[in-house]
Amino acid sequence: VDDGEMFAVLTPIEFLHKGYTNEMLTGRDKDTRNKPLISRAYEENGDDPFALFNFGNSAICSGNVEAGVEVLERMLAVHEAPKLYYPLAYLMLAQTYCESLGDKETALEWAEKGSERFPNDAGLIFTKGQVLVKLGRSAEARELFEEALNLRERMAFSVMTDEELFEWKIIYALAGTYEREGEYERAIEFIDKALANKPNSLHLQRAKAGFLESIGRYYDAEVAFRRLSEVDDRGGLDLV
Repeated sequence: VDDGEMFAVLTPIEFLHKGYTNEMLTGRDKDTRNKPLISRAYEENGDDPFALFNFGNSAICSGNVEAGVEVLERMLAVHEAPKLYYPLAYLMLAQTYCESLGDKETALEWAEKGSERFPNDAGLIFTKGQVLVKLGRSAEARELFEEALNLRERMAFSVMTDEELFEWKIIYALAGTYEREGEYERAIEFIDKALANKPNSLHLQRAKAGFLESIGRYYDAEVAFRRLSEVDDRGGLDLV
């Protein structure tokens, strides 16, 4: 248009992009290529929130955790107008404090800040639940997982939606809360629901086999482990 802007319209074509795996990032040496480009953008546009987000994200993913956390925190403190990628910044801070820095309380604070600011973001609610699980608060976590599971329609038009959250990740997390409470039958119910959506998942198959073994259903567990070993040689190790 005349003022240099472009109108955006929704397309009926659906794109499913799973992102880069660690194997692809390593094999194609993506970090080596991306680091100087992102660093240059950060140096030239240090006040731009997207440059800050990219730099913080890249730093955390490449192992420079403290620098990445500092930049993301600064971005969220300085730039008040929300952007599409802000929920992901809160999510990354919560995950990084929890998993990389071992500070679960600060992780929970960031997850709470994010979910308060973006109350309908399933990824943030799910992440808050994950942190609560780490803190031993399984019942509270389960409520959040169920809340996140009901947000699928609201997240349909979000550019930052991880569709597998709804396919199996939240359901698997629900199974995990029951496992922690020793309710293996309920855990198996949810694992079966997750497997219905992702039947070839070795991770889910292995979890179900372990749950069956934990409640003394040894024949069913052995069948599950053997089926797993037929698909993946590593699964055979669980039979020992």
